[in-house]
Amino acid sequence: MQELNAACAELKSDKAIDSLFGTGLSEWKNIKAAHTKKVKGLIEEAQLLLIF
Repeated sequence: MQELNAACAELKSDKAIDSLFGTGLSEWKNIKAAHTKKVKGLIEEAQLLLIF
């Protein structure tokens, strides 16, 4: 019975860790997309300046 309780506690702990990393990963994807969009926009602006 102690092993079962320990296994359940470990599962609960691992689920919390998984949830935290999942949330972090989701946020990173949004942040990365925003940075990528900004960099691409700045590259386009720089290219336009080089044309003139």
